[in-house]
Amino acid sequence: MESEKQTIDYKSIQKIRTGDKGFRSLAESYVAFANAQGGRIFIGYDDKTKQPLPNQVIEQAEVNNAITKLRSLCFNVSLVASATMEDESGSQYFIINISPSLRTIEPHTLKALIIEDLRQHPKSSIASISSRLPDVMFNELRKMVYSMVGKELVAEGGRTYRVYTNKPMA
Repeated sequence: MESEKQTIDYKSIQKIRTGDKGFRSLAESYVAFANAQGGRIFIGYDDKTKQPLPNQVIEQAEVNNAITKLRSLCFNVSLVASATMEDESGSQYFIINISPSLRTIEPHTLKALIIEDLRQHPKSSIASISSRLPDVMFNELRKMVYSMVGKELVAEGGRTYRVYTNKPMA
């Protein structure tokens, strides 16, 4: 068994058996993992002993329902559950793998993506840039473009149809 660390966590089966409060708590953990580098959460482990509870049985339907509920609470977080597994004593648990979020983009990386996009596609609207950068949230992209106007970008056109180009090098 691996110890808890930045990419591994252990949670009691009660988290998915106690309703919304438990699911909200799990959802926070999943989003935190996704915003970092991803990870694995072992569901069905006692918080203190880090072992499945004796004689614990988890039905596959319970795993499926848990994943469905968590996906509804964790927008844009990739969750994949293992089949129900057993430890040496026969107690059951399952693992949820969380992929790192593609939506977490550092500001300097986003700026570089926008500049490169506009180098290839000058005079583009924010909507056009967004269609070519699907892993970036629209509001995040818009905010960054607005912050770059006058420094790295030039805006042309009225408020309803504005296009952007890279600012010429001085």
